[in-house]
Amino acid sequence: MQGTLLNQRYRIIKILGAGGFGQTYLANDTQHPNSPPCVVKQFKPVSNDAKFLEVARRLFNTEAKILEKLGQHELIPTFIDFFEESEEFYLVQEFIDGTSLSDTLLDGLRFSEQEAIAFLKDVLSVLDFIHRNDVIHRDVKPENLIKRHSDDRYVLIDFGAVKERQFELVEHTRMTNVARSPDAPKSSLTVGIGTEGYTPHEQLNGRPRHSSDLYALGITTIQALTGMQPYEWGDDADTGELQWQPHALTSVGFTLILETMVRFNVKHRYTKASDVLSDLQKLATLPEEYTTIPEDDLNRLRGDSNGSNGRETMGLLAHKIKPPAPKKRSRWHRLKPLAIIGAATAVMR
Repeated sequence: MQGTLLNQRYRIIKILGAGGFGQTYLANDTQHPNSPPCVVKQFKPVSNDAKFLEVARRLFNTEAKILEKLGQHELIPTFIDFFEESEEFYLVQEFIDGTSLSDTLLDGLRFSEQEAIAFLKDVLSVLDFIHRNDVIHRDVKPENLIKRHSDDRYVLIDFGAVKERQFELVEHTRMTNVARSPDAPKSSLTVGIGTEGYTPHEQLNGRPRHSSDLYALGITTIQALTGMQPYEWGDDADTGELQWQPHALTSVGFTLILETMVRFNVKHRYTKASDVLSDLQKLATLPEEYTTIPEDDLNRLRGDSNGSNGRETMGLLAHKIKPPAPKKRSRWHRLKPLAIIGAATAVMR
């Protein structure tokens, strides 16, 4: 395949990845000066039936228009082209020259709290944009976040909606080839796209929503803070809440924001990326006890104090980050982290 010219324009350099529905290539765009690199995604229909191909053509034309619109955001790859060749479909996007967050974590690097906040602000701006355009990414994870070399900002790639179109085509084939009872219930579910560990239960059950992306981003951020895989944190047997806090060096305020991003119960989670961004901005207004970690705790957790290896005191931070009881209980028990501000104000009075 190397050296193949697609659509008389895109010369294949190498395969970047492969799956059940096709391959992803790095290619050169020969119609532009200096033949800049681009990413070409191939989708192979599972049938060459004329009706099936017509459905596929319609779905992928729709998808191309969506990706073209999303590509206007500075932290989403620019959409370049969409074409059909030999009854196969291709999407072409800008190649992002950078390093994936997954590769960074493999090198053993971890985020500080300030680095995590800067990372969140970048990606939340992207999620806010796509959600306003009625798109759910469905597959936010370290592999799909590329730190661009030119400006050190994170670009979100590989939208899961494209994968959903592939599964819709498979379902279309199944439904046209299998007799169905006229009174069979019609499902309103979508395909459970996602990656284990980053995908919340409602998305696995085929009901993704905006907060599903926020959950996945929260998990990704916590992984970058702890250097641990999500399955290593453990969870509460009664509530299903992930027990990541003992492994992270985070302040009270930031911990509350992350906790609300990754709540097991979708009703207790943030619903909008803009709300998370707003609360991140409000962190700066909190008193010091909410935004810093005591030096003694830092030393103990890092294993720098009195010969401690850090493991014996991992539970200390989990205890410290429990927010103090506010004077007005009703304000604290609102489930959104805006209560952080209310609690801090009550303490300051």
